[in-house]
Amino acid sequence: MPGAVGAATHGARRPGADERCDEAVDPPDDPEAVRDAKGWLSARMPPGRRYRETLHQASFSNMFDLDLARAAPSFDKLWRDVGSLIGAAG
Repeated sequence: MPGAVGAATHGARRPGADERCDEAVDPPDDPEAVRDAKGWLSARMPPGRRYRETLHQASFSNMFDLDLARAAPSFDKLWRDVGSLIGAAG
């Protein structure tokens, strides 16, 4: 599901020097084609910075758009599969 990350963070702001979000990030044309999500995110960070999960994941997660992510077939499949598991457990 690496491609779902790019789609679901459409309009997200990239962390700057203070690690807050300050500049818009546009999604890739084909989110399903992204095979290195961390590299994709790092390429969109301010110059000299790279995406680091421990610093940035919470910020990007807060902006994650589940509806937009579900437009990516791989994320939608995960969504459906998890829903089936939850339904079977309940």
